[in-house]
Amino acid sequence: KSVEELKEISMTGQAMMQKLEDSSKPVVAAINGSCLGGGLEVALGCHYRLATKDPKTIVGLPEVLLGLLPGAGGTQRLPKLIGLPDALDIALTGKNVRADKAKRLGIVDRLVTPIGPGLKTPEERTIEYLEEVAVETARGLASGSIPMPSREYKWSNTRGIKYHLTTNQKYVRNYVFGQAHKMVMKQTNGLYPAPLKILE
Repeated sequence: KSVEELKEISMTGQAMMQKLEDSSKPVVAAINGSCLGGGLEVALGCHYRLATKDPKTIVGLPEVLLGLLPGAGGTQRLPKLIGLPDALDIALTGKNVRADKAKRLGIVDRLVTPIGPGLKTPEERTIEYLEEVAVETARGLASGSIPMPSREYKWSNTRGIKYHLTTNQKYVRNYVFGQAHKMVMKQTNGLYPAPLKILE
C-alpha cells in the first residue's frame, strides 16, 4: 500500500471512531479476551467499557512493537481517559494491561465475573452473560438509571491532581514528554521511529 492509501485507511478509522463516540445512543464495549490495537481503539470510542475479570482479558496498544502507530485515535483518547503518563507507558511500550489494572486505570468502567460450568461451557456462558450485562448497561445508560461514568478528574484527590498537572498543565506536560523522549532514545538509540512518532 502507498503512503496515501495508508493515510486514507487511518483517516477512515478515525472518522468511524469519532462517529461511534458522538453517537447519541450509548454504546457499550464488552471485552472478553484480548482487546489489542484497533480493538482497544474501538472500545475507547465507546461510552462505557465492560471487561471480564479474567487473566486472559487484556487491553493494550501493541502497534509500536511492529513499528506502527495506533491509527484510529488511540493516542488521543487514551491520554484524555487515563492521563498522559499511564497512556504513554501503554502506547510506547506496547505492554498488555490485565482487566483489573485496566479498571484501576480507568480504561474499563466495570468488571464482570466469569461464570462457572453449567449446561454450557464456562466460556460460552461467560460470553452470554457479558452480552446480557452489556445490553442491560446500555439500556440503563439510555434511561438514566445507570449514570454515565464521570470522566472528570477533580483537584481534590491525588489521582486528579496527577492527571491535571501531567495532562493539562503545559510545563509539566512538556516535562513528561521530555522524560518519555529520553526513555525512548535510551532504549532504542533513535533507531525505531514509531515511539518517536507517538510522542509527536
